[in-house]
Order: sequence, then C-alpha cells, then structure tokens
Amino acid sequence: MDIFPSSVNTIINHQGVAAISQKIQNVDYIDLPEKAIRALERISTEAANSVLLNANLDLMLNLMDFFELDIQIVMMKLISNVCLNLNREEDISKLLTLLPTLTMFFEIRGTSDKHSDMFSLI
Repeated sequence: MDIFPSSVNTIINHQGVAAISQKIQNVDYIDLPEKAIRALERISTEAANSVLLNANLDLMLNLMDFFELDIQIVMMKLISNVCLNLNREEDISKLLTLLPTLTMFFEIRGTSDKHSDMFSLI
C-alpha cells in the first residue's frame, strides 16, 4: 500500500478490509496478524469508515494482550484514525460499542511510562 497508494481503494472496493481483519484471528503465527493490523491502520488513514464497518475491531481489541507494545500502539492509532473521521451518527453508535473494551484495557494498564505513547493518542 505504501508503494501503490491507489491499492487502498481497490482493497476497499473488493471487500478486502473484512478479509484482512479475518487474518487477525490467526494468532498461531503472530506475524500474519501483526501485518494485518498494520495494513488496517494504513487503510484507516484514508477510509476510516470502511474499517469501522468491515473490520472486527471488537475482536481486535480483545486480542490486544497477545501483541507486543508496538502493535498495541498501532491498534490505538487505528482506533484514533477511526474516531477522527466519523461522519454519521450510526458510525458513532458503532464506535460506542468498543468503549467498554477500551476502558477495561486502559484500567488494566494504568498510566505507566511504558504505555505513555499509547495514552498520548487518546
């Protein structure tokens, strides 16, 4: 997507967001979900609404503990991109379903220096 920026539109038009988000469930090989999360974060910069509607963000957030801190930060950037680009009331209501998971995540983490990069995104 970095080499061919127009590929983001192709991915969106051919239901690629849902296909990429399915790869996150495969935690047997951690590299594949990490690449999928990075791809979704990249897509969210241009098409946040598509990511919100087609990616299973709730599942992704529930699996957050399986990933290293750098991938957790990418996940928070993805959520941040989605929040910044909401256009409709329906989008906001879909995002509100993620709040309990996000709240629990931050309550467990506290405000340690280790997670300060993540907190700065919110």
